[in-house]
Parts: sequence; C-alpha cells; structure tokens
Amino acid sequence: MKKKKEYCSLGIMSGTSLDGLDFSLIKTDGVSNIDVIFNEFFKFSKEFKNAIKSLVGKFNKLDYKKTLNSKEFVCLNKRFSDLIIEKTEIFLNKNSLNKIPLDVIGVHGNTILHKPEYGISLQIGDPIYLSKKLKVKTIANFRQNDIQNSGQGAPLVPIYHQRQFSESKNNVMVVNIGGVSNFSLLIGKKKIFASDIGPGNKLIDEYCKKNMDCSFDKNGKMASKGKLLITCILFNARSHPF
Repeated sequence: MKKKKEYCSLGIMSGTSLDGLDFSLIKTDGVSNIDVIFNEFFKFSKEFKNAIKSLVGKFNKLDYKKTLNSKEFVCLNKRFSDLIIEKTEIFLNKNSLNKIPLDVIGVHGNTILHKPEYGISLQIGDPIYLSKKLKVKTIANFRQNDIQNSGQGAPLVPIYHQRQFSESKNNVMVVNIGGVSNFSLLIGKKKIFASDIGPGNKLIDEYCKKNMDCSFDKNGKMASKGKLLITCILFNARSHPF
C-alpha cells in the first residue's frame, strides 16, 4: 500500500480577542494524522490592537466599499501582512525550524467585517503578498465559500473536530470557547452539525476591562472564585437531516 503523503503546514491566525498572532507548525497527512511540531504566540502592541479596533468600527458603521478603498484599510492591511512576515521569520528561525521544508501556509487574519447574511466576510492580511515574500504557497479567505453555500463562514473547526474526535458508535459534542463560543455535534463518523452558541472570551475580556482593571482573566483565576451554574440544553439530533 502506498504511504500517504505528509504535508508540513504552518497555520497563522488572529482571533476576535485581538490579542495577537498564533503560530502552529504541524505535519499531517491531511486526513487523520497530526503531529504538532511547535506552537508560539506573538502579542500585538496596544497601538496596533487599537488600530484594528478602529477599522472594525468603521467597516461596521460606514459604507463597505468606500472603507475598503480607504487609505486606512490599505495601510493596515500591509502593516498586518508585514507583521506576519516578520513573525514568521522569527518563528522559523527558532529551534532550526527553517530547515523544515514548508508545503503550505494557512493564514486567517483578523475578521474586520462579518455579515454572512449579505455574503460578506473580510479579513485583513494579503495572501498574495505573503506568498511572494515568504516564497511558500499561501491559503487564506477560508470563510467565503462556506458563506456562498448557505453557511455562517466558519467551516474549518467542525471538520477538524470530526477528524479528531468522531466515533462510529457514539455521538460526540465538542465545545470551543473562543472569542465566540461554538460547538460541533459529531453524529457517527460522517455527519456534523455545528453552530455558534453564544458569547465567549470576547465578552469576558470586555467585562474585565470595564470592571476588573485588567485585559483578561488569566488562567480563569477570577472566574474560579464564582459559583458554577450548569445549564443543560437538550435537542433531538435526528431532527437535523444530514
């Protein structure tokens, strides 16, 4: 039997919390086997974080096309891309990772406008520019195809959960608390139902800033002092025709 090809992939993303860039270098056959080689986080400066927040605000309040062509967007898009290039070189130079040949880089920049009901989801970061500078095939814009097929624009996490956690005999639910909380319901090996289910770290971070004089609840230290309330949500998985 011919051995499946393994790919060495570098994933780079920045989430709703706007705290920085997450890097993960993995080796995988693209189906089930995943070997995590190295992970690292690079924090955004306060100024850069505020610049992204300002742009998000303008995209949600002003004319979409006008803002897309604005000097502010063009400049921040390049700054974000240049930051990725800078941090990628630092990341790969550590522990001789630059000796590992990369097959592909996947980049998910900060989402600055997300309105799937209008067919729009926009992230900063220029994949063509990144590919030319880093000289590696670069993949981005993960949301758009999902939105065009009646999804909400978050197709990757459920697929990953299915590959990693699905079982043939049991249904499995995986809950992911990111900036927004979501879940993946894995029905056997072949069926998935996934959805956002409410606020996550983004809301907690905002509460901490306004009421606790800190940017986030590190290690859940403050939350651990509270009283645990458990709400059970029941629904019939068979009602979803997958």
